Amino acid sequence: MVSAKLRWILVCIFPLLIGATCLYSALAVNQATWNNKHITNYTASITTLALPRPAVSVQVVVQDGKVEDEKLLQCEAGEPEYSANTCTVLTTDYHYIAGGQFTFTLNDLFEIAQICTDRTRIAVAKCGLPYQIGFTAFSSYIEMFELQKACSQSLQYSDWMCYVEYDAEYGYPKTIIQSSPNVLDGVSVIDVKDFQPTD
Repeated sequence: MVSAKLRWILVCIFPLLIGATCLYSALAVNQATWNNKHITNYTASITTLALPRPAVSVQVVVQDGKVEDEKLLQCEAGEPEYSANTCTVLTTDYHYIAGGQFTFTLNDLFEIAQICTDRTRIAVAKCGLPYQIGFTAFSSYIEMFELQKACSQSLQYSDWMCYVEYDAEYGYPKTIIQSSPNVLDGVSVIDVKDFQPTD
């Protein structure tokens, strides 16, 4: 089995030696870590926020890599966070994925991370060589927002950037923050908590 350190060298250092960028290194290394765990059965709580819509937190049960059950936590019986009317709208009209699912599997989050990494690379390229040289990924969401602000005149509302934080043990995308410049509500967040393998 190839170690995480060796994978990082192969994915990141070697391309740098031949002049390529290493933007995808964190994504590739962490996806390899996740894949090597062979986890297909698990539970997790996944919160999605896409302003100006309300946050949706879902407790999800995944079996064989597919969503088997999910509970909208803000609307659970007892003391729901949202009103009955809001919960009705959420449970009937506010699905994130075609087919009626509210949330994602962790494999879905890798696809989202890949797409937003591609878009980040394109956006950073518009900011000029001083920002492109040596860029691999944002070390924090603050760094992402600072870059957006610094080169806002070169970016359009469609130039999304993202920051992805990966789980240190399992490698899955733990937090994905996407931001569109010059848009008041142009921020979306996906946050994973309480991950538990059930194999």
